[in-house]
Amino acid sequence: MKPIKITATVPAQLYVNCWSRRDLDEAIKANDASQAMMYLSFGTRSDPSKWLEVGTAEITVTLKSDSELTAAEVLVLRAELDAARMAFAAKQADILSRISKLQALTNEVAA
Repeated sequence: MKPIKITATVPAQLYVNCWSRRDLDEAIKANDASQAMMYLSFGTRSDPSKWLEVGTAEITVTLKSDSELTAAEVLVLRAELDAARMAFAAKQADILSRISKLQALTNEVAA
């Protein structure tokens, strides 16, 4: 399957609850394009009171193939499953520990 490319001109915005124009300006003055890009978000945001439009951006996205996207989604789900298993195991260990402590109390030999 041939890669699909999407190109659009969208607003470039700064999330003012997290970053300031000064942060963006300093990155630009330092010629640190990757840092400057980190401060920006692209596209229309739902709450304009939290976003300062600082310009426009022409963005081209090359979409991954269906098989690559499926593989990536499976990895995310497997990580989520591993986290759920770890949380469940920790909860089980806590409950077993509490059971053990209660049983130890009831099995103490009176002096």
